[in-house]
Amino acid sequence: MHSTQRSEGMNNVFKKTFRRKLGLSELLVECENVIVTLRSNEKDTDFQSRRKIPVCYIPNLPMLKTAAETYMRRMYSDFEEEFKKQFTLSCELLEGNGTNSTFFVKYMQSERGATVVLNKEDSTITCSCRMFECIGLLCKHALRVYNMNGVYNLPSQYILPR
Repeated sequence: MHSTQRSEGMNNVFKKTFRRKLGLSELLVECENVIVTLRSNEKDTDFQSRRKIPVCYIPNLPMLKTAAETYMRRMYSDFEEEFKKQFTLSCELLEGNGTNSTFFVKYMQSERGATVVLNKEDSTITCSCRMFECIGLLCKHALRVYNMNGVYNLPSQYILPR
């Protein structure tokens, strides 16, 4: 979820809940009610997510299985979409010196792409699109490089605590 989506979602909640002419005390009571409702909904979603593991796009694939078991449903859904998109990408080795390898990953019919650096010793990966740093989810570029280099398990450093 991007910050603009979160902001738009909260604006929508406030528009539906609040009237224009609320007194300060009424506004505070309404804010508290909205917060209680949002937290309750989040707890319900969290409970459902932990109770039922999502059905994997490709059964018995270790990376998807680990993601399904550890991510919340929405996060898993986003991860699975990135995972599917990796199959439309090409991966070219730019430089490989010892432990670090640099790849250029792009859509097959495009010149634009992302630069990905893989450390083969500890399976750490960085991508120029910075998706993991922004939202905590590995991008299609990183997943493509992992796939091309035989990394089939989701490294533990990329499973962030909730």
